[in-house]
Amino acid sequence: MRFGNTDVGADATVGAGAVVDLNTKIGNNAQLGHASALVEGQSIPDNGRAHGSPSVSTATDFSHVQEHAPSR
Repeated sequence: MRFGNTDVGADATVGAGAVVDLNTKIGNNAQLGHASALVEGQSIPDNGRAHGSPSVSTATDFSHVQEHAPSR
């Protein structure tokens, strides 16, 4: 068994299906995209955004989902 810290800042967004490994940090207002992986030793700075596996910096805003009419 391994132990480590995971630090998630205030108002951070972690997308659905994302993996946050040990010894990582997601800053305040930062975003990790859906189905992405923040691997050991990685961090996202305050107000930063990242996606992919392993995650890389991006300009995509993951905090808002577009409205769609319900399916019938």
